[in-house]
Amino acid sequence: MPIDNQGEAVYDHSKLTPNRHDEDYPSLVSQYRKAEAAWTQKIKDAAQAVDDADQGVKLARLLQQVA
Repeated sequence: MPIDNQGEAVYDHSKLTPNRHDEDYPSLVSQYRKAEAAWTQKIKDAAQAVDDADQGVKLARLLQQVA
């Protein structure tokens, strides 16, 4: 699933177009939207974890310089 410039997962819903007459089409679209949201959240969580670790390293270096 591609990721856009804002870090959000985006599915090419045009790939679902051939199935638009299927009775399960609305649930299929909903399933893919939920997957987009889940992947976007995982990306945000990972980015936050990296930022937290980076801030921890900066703090540790600052404390090391003071000591």
